[in-house]
Amino acid sequence: MILNLWSVPVYKENTDHTWSRFSEEQKNKLLELQKEKLGVVVSSKGVLLDDPIFKDIRELIHTHALKYRNEIMLCENDLDWQSSWFTVNKKGDNHEFHKHRHTIFSVCYYPKVKSGDLLLEAPNGKNSFMKDYCFGFKYTDVNSYNCSIWEIPLVSGDIVIFPGYINHGSSENKSDEDRYMIGANFWLRGEMQFFDELDRINA
Repeated sequence: MILNLWSVPVYKENTDHTWSRFSEEQKNKLLELQKEKLGVVVSSKGVLLDDPIFKDIRELIHTHALKYRNEIMLCENDLDWQSSWFTVNKKGDNHEFHKHRHTIFSVCYYPKVKSGDLLLEAPNGKNSFMKDYCFGFKYTDVNSYNCSIWEIPLVSGDIVIFPGYINHGSSENKSDEDRYMIGANFWLRGEMQFFDELDRINA
């Protein structure tokens, strides 16, 4: 038996809600945002899903965020939306590694993807056997314990949730079709207690 202690909880599920199910109004809004800014990230000032036309997308992401909180974190603190945005990867584009500070967990929802993976980097770039060392070993294969970077294959409709401290990026889009991602960051509100009543925080 192997106990998977102190692991990084990564949630992935397919929603079946792909680009073809977006309304024309939603598509036009996102494509218009894309025209306004060159590059990978189309931020919409971090409030994309505050727009009422994206109410169903916000509810979709919120449903999965609640599952992450309720079934993985097993806590009852209130969910607090921090930000939401839209990214586009054209052919040849990738998304460089980065992380979201002051975020409990991040959500990546992919309404349209033909090529490329989500890449997650081990905390501090070190796998389970490298925590206090600056060297690796001659592994016979790669698994979730000995890898420093894990590739998550994507199809349209996928949603992935992971802790905000995890460095993440995406591999190159080799398709002629653009890859779309809608992201969201969450914080938790309420009383946070760590060891006893003297170190609790009301946030």
